[in-house]
Amino acid sequence: MIELHRLHGNGTFMVNADLIESLEAVPDTVVTLVNKRRFVVEDPLDEVIDRIVAYRARIAAAVNAPHDYAVGARAFSTLETDSEAEAA
Repeated sequence: MIELHRLHGNGTFMVNADLIESLEAVPDTVVTLVNKRRFVVEDPLDEVIDRIVAYRARIAAAVNAPHDYAVGARAFSTLETDSEAEAA
């Protein structure tokens, strides 16, 4: 998820970056989602792109992290230890 700011300071909202279909600068930044819903935001186009890149980098880092550190993942040896503790 990335944070975007509504035009004219009307608050912030979060968008799943994987659902963004296109970005335009006309001159305000327009974000179009895959369902064709459009948002006009204060954030400059370059900042939105930087947030998308950072979001995808976090996802890639979690996937490539050692199993002990990956989000939601547990090492097989940890699972074996837990099973042995339950059996005792």
